[in-house]
Amino acid sequence: MADRPRREGAGHNYKSLAEYWLPGVDKPVVEAEVKPKTPSSARRRLEAAQLLDRSFNEIDKELTQFRKSFQKAGESLKKQRRENEKQRLRVELKKKQDELEQEKGEIDNEKAKNKKVTRTRTKKSEIISKTDKKHDSKNRFCQRFTNAVAYRLKGFDIINYLADLAGAGTSENAFKAFKELDNLFLTCGIEESTHKAFSPSHRMEFLGIISDTVKLTLEIPDDKLKDIRNILGSWEDVQFKQLEKDVKKSTKSAFAVGTKKNLVSQWRAFLLFCFYFDVAPIPVTFKTINCYAQFLSRSFKSTDSIRNYINGVKIMHFYLDLPFPPLDNFEFKLLMAGILESNKHCPRQARPITPDFLKEMLKFLDLDNCTDIVYWCFFLFAFFLMSRKSNLVPDSVDSFDCKRQLTRVKVCMHERVAIVVFEWTKTIQWGERILKIPLVKIDDSILCPVTAYNRMCRMIPAPEESPAFVIKRNTRRLKQ
Repeated sequence: MADRPRREGAGHNYKSLAEYWLPGVDKPVVEAEVKPKTPSSARRRLEAAQLLDRSFNEIDKELTQFRKSFQKAGESLKKQRRENEKQRLRVELKKKQDELEQEKGEIDNEKAKNKKVTRTRTKKSEIISKTDKKHDSKNRFCQRFTNAVAYRLKGFDIINYLADLAGAGTSENAFKAFKELDNLFLTCGIEESTHKAFSPSHRMEFLGIISDTVKLTLEIPDDKLKDIRNILGSWEDVQFKQLEKDVKKSTKSAFAVGTKKNLVSQWRAFLLFCFYFDVAPIPVTFKTINCYAQFLSRSFKSTDSIRNYINGVKIMHFYLDLPFPPLDNFEFKLLMAGILESNKHCPRQARPITPDFLKEMLKFLDLDNCTDIVYWCFFLFAFFLMSRKSNLVPDSVDSFDCKRQLTRVKVCMHERVAIVVFEWTKTIQWGERILKIPLVKIDDSILCPVTAYNRMCRMIPAPEESPAFVIKRNTRRLKQ
């Protein structure tokens, strides 16, 4: 192709136009403003979207942190309130117990004082004195009074606390005897509590009991009787509160330890789901249940696991006495069928333990070693009894339970047979029956559990109440 003729100045941009000028005219000065290149609209939208994403992520993190902080603060506040309420109840209970003990002590003292009554008569008055044994409170009172008078006569200033004193006499001589007693105290230098002294009367309250010489009765004051009734009523409340505590304790024992841990994990997962998506956890709606099931399908391939987690939410609502949507709804069944269809899978099973596998393990063990013989016997018992590990050994020394784990006394040897007794299993948790499984001796076989058990008992003797499988320590003590 022939080249097209190029026009003069066609290759210049707008910046070079200022270089052209007309003859006879001064060269104009043209200042061209250079604008920076701006990004395209698509690029601006992309940057804006990225900025919004970062902002939303930061806001989401702050919101999650705020929710966690709010939840922790609420839990700590509830815990503090419960502790304060417990402390207040303890103080009130202690106060009531002290009052009751004091009243009981006064009643016992009054009964002790009334054991023996003797009367002595004088010419002008009748004096009633109550005496018990040689070292009763009245004898001590008289001895303290005598010592106080003796030391006063020797020039000592003594402060001595004396018990209450009451006297009885005829109406003609009562006022005179009361005055003489006052003068006796003054003469001996004994100070009397005047605010507690009462002039002679036919009705007098002494040691919490009202004596009436006209009616010949002994009465309990109304305020004392009211206090006694309140104390007895408080004891009834204490007994009822103890019953409430026993109810809570029995309710907590309804589930096994493993079941409790599973429920706590299920509740935590559901609450985190609700907090993340900002939906109300209680009372739950049917829409929330469906979304939660779909959310669980991302982690669980089995619909049985999804149903277990949803059943945990159901139990939580039952604990809180709240209604729960029925799971026999057609929409929920349809959702479970769809999840099952979408997440097709084959359950993964553990490899079986076979006799050949045990023989291969034996190549790495030394049956003359105490530790190896214990492990070998444990493996054989687990294989032939088809028992769980929790039935044979505990998780730790402190968690050993003689009712759950196997002990030496639960393995009964009878000639060629060993009877293994299980009082607790996963399916026998309440002791409703005792499981007895025989192990028969296998002649000329390295896999004989009876031979291995007898060999272990000879090498490591232990008491009957000790765990069945124990290992010797360097300190000659046994460990599980």
